[in-house]
Amino acid sequence: MGTMVGTTLLFVYGTLMRGFRLHDLLSQAKFRGEATVAGRLCDLGLFPALSLDGVGRVQGEVYEVDAPTLRIIDRVEGYDAHCHSGPYLREPVEVLSTDGKLLAVQVYAANMNLAGRPQIETGAIADYRLWVDRHPCPHVGMELRTTRKRFQTRGKATHA
Repeated sequence: MGTMVGTTLLFVYGTLMRGFRLHDLLSQAKFRGEATVAGRLCDLGLFPALSLDGVGRVQGEVYEVDAPTLRIIDRVEGYDAHCHSGPYLREPVEVLSTDGKLLAVQVYAANMNLAGRPQIETGAIADYRLWVDRHPCPHVGMELRTTRKRFQTRGKATHA
């Protein structure tokens, strides 16, 4: 699975995935398939975070993105290559594609202590979304529920 010159393979596991509120940022990117990465998915409230220190697998999608798109996503994720104090670091990792191939990609991993944060055991944002839908606090997940309804109303399929 080759990439064009000047592009990066980016693994996304949360709100950048199809059916979620930030996916439009990838409208110019080429979808390369589904994959998993070694790690654990933790609940931060309105969005999940990936810890690369886990022994589980986190499900996500791989996109081929150009440099301008990557810069935009860097800003949205709070990543600055020159200052490592933001909430996420963009890290090189290997993911396992659904066809069994290892791919070298970049991923936004948590740049914070996730000790004590609830873990999404299945490593799938779809399960996180189900948890958000059932959460008793009305403000938690409101944006995810609204986004999903908007996609369903438009007749678009929502994918986790």
